[in-house]
Amino acid sequence: MPMEPPAADRHVTYAVGILVLVASVLVAVNIKPIPLAAEVKVTADPAGAEIWVDGRLEGRAPLQAYVNPGQHRFESRAPGYEPSRVITQTFEDGGSGFVNIKLTPIAAALQVVSDLTSGSLRLEGSPNMEILPREGNLALRMPVTTRAIELASGNIRVVAPVEIKPAAMPEFNGSVLTANARVVALAWGGGKAFLTASFSPVDVYVDDKLVANLVAEGKMLASPIAPGQHKIRLVSSGQVFERPVQIADVPGIALLVSAEQNLGNLIVRTNVEGAQIFLDDAEFRSQSTAGDNFIGNLRVRTVMVSVRKAGHVTPDAKPVQLRRGETVEVDFELKPEATTTPGSTN
Repeated sequence: MPMEPPAADRHVTYAVGILVLVASVLVAVNIKPIPLAAEVKVTADPAGAEIWVDGRLEGRAPLQAYVNPGQHRFESRAPGYEPSRVITQTFEDGGSGFVNIKLTPIAAALQVVSDLTSGSLRLEGSPNMEILPREGNLALRMPVTTRAIELASGNIRVVAPVEIKPAAMPEFNGSVLTANARVVALAWGGGKAFLTASFSPVDVYVDDKLVANLVAEGKMLASPIAPGQHKIRLVSSGQVFERPVQIADVPGIALLVSAEQNLGNLIVRTNVEGAQIFLDDAEFRSQSTAGDNFIGNLRVRTVMVSVRKAGHVTPDAKPVQLRRGETVEVDFELKPEATTTPGSTN
């Protein structure tokens, strides 16, 4: 009769049998080993920007991320910058990689309002060159490379040295230099607003509220100016310069340039869109907007203003006295013409 193997040997035999059985089962069901994550270093310009991987916020740059093998999407966001493009990259099992994302700064807003009827505007550090429109109101964007704003019209010169920073109020790097013009410059952004002028004293009103009396180089305002259209009036030595200014929802600068010409401004307010505006019975604008229609740089005089639109009763023309440097408003209400039903009697 054969002898039983020792207990220890029997246990080893059982264990080996179990391992062989488990291996056979794994092969039968084709179970694959757990994949190893890939290690990815993610950087961004600017540093501190948010890093998003496959639509999920992972943290701020620079950071180390771990992703499963395969294809993944990387994005970045930061205040004052355009959202980055999506970068797609594929990683191997247990591999590593590097992703660098460069964001583009959002350009600062620039608004130039003036009583100039011609001239050119140049942004130093960029190729932009614009001609001032007849109505003296120009809106542009300034890249962060802009170092100065330069305006020229005949013997008039304005140079405003500036520094543009993403998500922050632009700064003036020195005095605003002028020749044969007066300039008030307004900068806004980052919850702040700053005023400076090439002359003093000057009282600055925003929406008929006195916000600053400039007697020195510049002044930070007590509170920012909300985005939207505002009426800004400058009063100095009895002279008035008043214009609508559009404050953008991104940081920017507004230059108010007065050459003290004998010109005034007009706002024609209508209740309908698409009306024609006539000055002294000559068509000035073929399509108005409902609400305020600003017309700048008009020779100071008494002007007859009228509006017309097909299908509406034409209201009587109104005489308006234009005043130097000021903005005068006139309102018109256009009513639809009465219609008659076919077969009806009057």
